[in-house]
Amino acid sequence: QWQQLQGQADPAFGVMGLDLLLESVKVLTFTIGEPHKQAPADLIGRILDDTDESSFEDVQFNVLLLVLYYTFSRTKCPCPKTYDGFDGSRHWRVRDFDAWTICGIVCLLVRFQAIKQDSRVERPAGRGDGDWSVIGGIPGSNWCVMKWIMILNRMHGVRQDKDGPMFLNKDRQRPYTYGNFAREYDSRQRRVGVEESDITHPHGIRVWAYNKVRDLLGRGIAAAHGGWAQPEDKPALSTGNTRYDRFPLSLVVRIAPCIAGTDLGDFVFGDVSEELGSSRIPTGEIRERAAAKPTRMSRAGV
Repeated sequence: QWQQLQGQADPAFGVMGLDLLLESVKVLTFTIGEPHKQAPADLIGRILDDTDESSFEDVQFNVLLLVLYYTFSRTKCPCPKTYDGFDGSRHWRVRDFDAWTICGIVCLLVRFQAIKQDSRVERPAGRGDGDWSVIGGIPGSNWCVMKWIMILNRMHGVRQDKDGPMFLNKDRQRPYTYGNFAREYDSRQRRVGVEESDITHPHGIRVWAYNKVRDLLGRGIAAAHGGWAQPEDKPALSTGNTRYDRFPLSLVVRIAPCIAGTDLGDFVFGDVSEELGSSRIPTGEIRERAAAKPTRMSRAGV
């Protein structure tokens, strides 16, 4: 500021009056934010049905698509922006995927580390063994993420680098990037006949999924599953070790089937803002994994 007052250039940017310059172009570059268009209700099913199960690209895309869909995750978690931008503290590694039996259902567990709303991993759920999101299996259905991840594992074989990226480019050497996923998402939509004007972007996946869980199981469990905090006038969803501390296991494993449409949920009419879901759900809460481990199954991605 002192140098500018002396009629000299800004030493940081080399432009005199940079603040005035930015103000003058603000109107030209400003764009009003628009809500993300959610994915059409039948789009995911059409994509899953239109899959070549012998294709590495098709199968891996299905795994990533369903994991994003069932966890409400942003694409920043699985995918770096560039091939050399993989960061094991932010992006999904092989060791961040596991399979467990919960309430008699084989489920995929996915670990979240740094996320947009908690870049320093300060949330209670992120401590210790990590913040695991549960995806219930849907046996016999194309909507079952376990089906696709088992096919993908067979294609990979044993993966020695457990700290390497879970998702790989088609050369199976470099990380799968956000650009790869976005282009393939567009391509898969065109493959199933989606018109150019109706093509949605990856963020629309989580919009539709969140709305489904909110409407069928309640706003509280939907917010907890997505790792979002409660509004300021309500208590935080989790003060313990997992995002699901206040919810029964038997409710958690129903989240994926509700999104897929194989579970009709508990809210057909009336208010859907209850925090604990249906009173018909049996009790039994997730606590620290070491305290109450479910039956161990094969480790996904390993």
